[in-house]
Amino acid sequence: MGVSAAEIEKAMTVEDRTESAEIQKRLKAFDSKKPAPPPLAMGLTDKPGAAPETHILERGELSQKAAEVQPGFPAVLISTKKPTPAAIEPAVGSTGRRLALASWIASPENPLTARVIVNRLWQYHFGRGIVGTASDFGVRGERPTHPELLDFLATELIAGGWKLKRLHKLMLMSEAYQQSTAASPEALAKDPENRLLSHANRARLEGEAVRDTLLMVSGRLNPKAGGPGIVLPAASGAIGGSRAVPVTADTKEYTRRSVYLFARRNLRLPFLEAFDLPDSNLSCSRRERSTTSPQALALLNAADVTAAATALAEKVAKESKSDTERIERTFKIVLGRSPTVKEQERAQAFLRESPLNELCRALFNTNEFVYLD
Repeated sequence: MGVSAAEIEKAMTVEDRTESAEIQKRLKAFDSKKPAPPPLAMGLTDKPGAAPETHILERGELSQKAAEVQPGFPAVLISTKKPTPAAIEPAVGSTGRRLALASWIASPENPLTARVIVNRLWQYHFGRGIVGTASDFGVRGERPTHPELLDFLATELIAGGWKLKRLHKLMLMSEAYQQSTAASPEALAKDPENRLLSHANRARLEGEAVRDTLLMVSGRLNPKAGGPGIVLPAASGAIGGSRAVPVTADTKEYTRRSVYLFARRNLRLPFLEAFDLPDSNLSCSRRERSTTSPQALALLNAADVTAAATALAEKVAKESKSDTERIERTFKIVLGRSPTVKEQERAQAFLRESPLNELCRALFNTNEFVYLD
């Protein structure tokens, strides 16, 4: 025999009835709200069943179907010894064609994939790839400056299970990477573009790295990881199109690393654009590094720079008692070294006429701050 809700309520104390009523009220609020949809991710999957037929289309017209084309690898890319794709069983209901293509691309017997990957890694660390045309390894591309090195790195990538971290370590610990940027007159005369890597190349930091460094040295960097992209107020003026993107409401998010900035073709941050931000409408195989007047103006007047200089000055002023200590501390934070005797004297004279935040701003504008040397 069941017990009714009225009987249960009658047996309750006054306190229990009050608590039960409050719980029921909270539960009804959930009934009136529509649950938010679960998070989704874009993906691809094979359609179950037989693969659709593919035909040559005369003059590109869908209605003008000619001979049927069977799945296969591009003949121009296949050597006399055809690479053997890895023996992986396709999923149930899958044609297996995507898996076969992926296995062929990443096959140890197909060296092109590995060569392209290691060339991109080399380009990132050295400023220029072993093959100068990173997106063109064909007949119109440049010849490798060090073909044996390219083959060695490709072999190492495959032998190491395609692990990129291992290749990064190998490159960074090499004598070539650890060279000084100082070049001898003989090397400059024989190889003015330094294609043979007789010395290291000076490289300016990317705009994202400059912004992140400003946040870090000023103590304003928010180390939070993950989450949705951030839309800064400075980018709101560039928002266009039919889908508006609202500015992030939480101001604490504004000082997170640049990798979390929301990316869209018509959403460009002026500070990053001054430092050669690539055009999102085009494929970019290599970032260019220019030296222009807008970069100097950005490092002098941008809101990010002003905020960083103010925050760093307040931090140094609290940690130091005298101008000498403040100058020493500022140099170590911004440039990672102590000032020379001459720099100390000039900074002392500067602080007699200008506030500490202006000294911070001046150091942000030095080549030593924005260039890897």
